[in-house]
Amino acid sequence: MNDEIQTFIEFLLDTETTSETLFNQAITEKQELYNNVRNGSIFKKIVDQKFQQWKIYY
Repeated sequence: MNDEIQTFIEFLLDTETTSETLFNQAITEKQELYNNVRNGSIFKKIVDQKFQQWKIYY
């Protein structure tokens, strides 16, 4: 499950290839990933890691 969530977040953050339409479509199709309470902490952890990477990069 972690890999699927990681891949989904990477897709959403890829602003060069992900249009607004594709972003909205992906959110709609993957609702079960982020609506599941159990996955909430996984999402938070992965997003926090991304923010830390961006802080280091920028």
